[in-house]
Amino acid sequence: MAVGHFEWPLLLGSAAAVVPASLLGAKVMGEHLKDRWIKLGFGILLVGVAARMAWGFWMG
Repeated sequence: MAVGHFEWPLLLGSAAAVVPASLLGAKVMGEHLKDRWIKLGFGILLVGVAARMAWGFWMG
């Protein structure tokens, strides 16, 4: 098990940013975007992640 340096300011800053960003994201996703656009965006994200993983697998 690796033991390393833990950056508390980074953790606290990230945690403080996640709460308002998630609330804003939920509002935008729920009120302003249609289901089709959400599904399309998520599909593009998944294809991008799969391409990145395949690239790493084949190119080392």
